[in-house]
Amino acid sequence: MELSFLLAEQIVSMVLMALAGFALGRLKIVTGEGSRALSCVCMYLAVPCSLITSFGSGERDARRLEALAVSLGAAAVLHGMYLLLNRLLSRGPGGLGREEQAMVMYNNAGNLIIPMVHSILGREYVLYTSPYILVQNLFMWTHGQRLLGGAGKLTVRKVLSTPAIAAIFAGLFLYGTGIRLPGPLESAMTSVAGCMAPLSMMVVGLLISELDLRDVLLSRRVYWIAALRLLLYPLLSVGVLLVMGRLWRYSDGVNVLTVSVLCSIGPTASATTQMAQLFRCPKSGYVSAGNVVTTVLCAVTMPVMAMIFLTLAGYMGLV
Repeated sequence: MELSFLLAEQIVSMVLMALAGFALGRLKIVTGEGSRALSCVCMYLAVPCSLITSFGSGERDARRLEALAVSLGAAAVLHGMYLLLNRLLSRGPGGLGREEQAMVMYNNAGNLIIPMVHSILGREYVLYTSPYILVQNLFMWTHGQRLLGGAGKLTVRKVLSTPAIAAIFAGLFLYGTGIRLPGPLESAMTSVAGCMAPLSMMVVGLLISELDLRDVLLSRRVYWIAALRLLLYPLLSVGVLLVMGRLWRYSDGVNVLTVSVLCSIGPTASATTQMAQLFRCPKSGYVSAGNVVTTVLCAVTMPVMAMIFLTLAGYMGLV
């Protein structure tokens, strides 16, 4: 219960950061080029720094490796379930379009969730976001880019060189070898990682400031997509993770699985908007609208989903 309230407070804080970005955009203090620059700083610097430094938190032992393996298995199971749901919901004349499948399957598990985990559970738990981010990026840069109009020419090098995945593998190397970053470098990277939340949320606010809010809010279809992304998929994810918690007895299991819950209940990934623009998807504006609406509504749905998970976990004796 306490964690869900902390989550609500953190989301409100991040919404305020987004409002600051919105104000900067509407006042023309920061233009579209400026927002893209901030997005690049966040994607190519702040997020990788946060992921790499998370592997240096805590001791390296068999139990943490076990927790990482369970988190990886949970991420794989959840994405397999999402693929199946997408296939079922895309049937018929009113079924999900290709871009809508990407909108409901891929969520903002990186620059939105990492700072939440850092603030609510602590820096050492950021480590457990890595398996979900790894699995999602592998799917997103293969299956997701095809949905959004990308060419099928992919290489292992291209997928593995995406910033988040490259950072995860760098962190795994440091974690596996026991190598520690030099003190000044670690301090600098930790400080940069701390900028991720305000940067990412201000970019969201700047994006909203560039859109016609009337068109966004009057689109009925986008609310159906938001309901799938923020309610149906998260509820099913919570059910899967509760079953895993029942099967996997671990002293800190609820906190570890809570990280997986947070990773799975976020709004539509901002990367889908970027991909839609990059691959010239004819409905890139619609994808952007979905990102905006789900980002705003998640301030209500995410604390509720976290509360449902923690309440049921308590009834099941997992806490």
